[in-house]
Amino acid sequence: ASAEDDKIDADGDGIADVKQISKEELASRKLRVAFSAMDPMVVQEAFANLWTATVSAAATVKLQFARTIALGVTIGNYIYRPCQRYIVPLLEDFTEKSYHKWYPMVFSYVCRAIGASIAFQIQ
Repeated sequence: ASAEDDKIDADGDGIADVKQISKEELASRKLRVAFSAMDPMVVQEAFANLWTATVSAAATVKLQFARTIALGVTIGNYIYRPCQRYIVPLLEDFTEKSYHKWYPMVFSYVCRAIGASIAFQIQ
């Protein structure tokens, strides 16, 4: 349809109309040609399929990410137990008592971060 439109010489001066109009007019004209040539149901179906594929891909990535994070937290929890039992008491022997209350929380997050890093590496 666009190629046929390129040949139209409505004023009969021997030069195609598309070569005598501004870029804005050409864009508007080609948009009208495209809309008149397209079947709205086919376009709607194509957009629906594209949307479905996009949402499916996003859901798959989100689910995979959630699984990896869950695995990382589980690994981190297993790492935390020996840290709590062996490393925290060692640190408590060498640090001020005011810091001791922070060790369980800090080690919990550090171990989970290590666990997440391990999970991302093995997934």
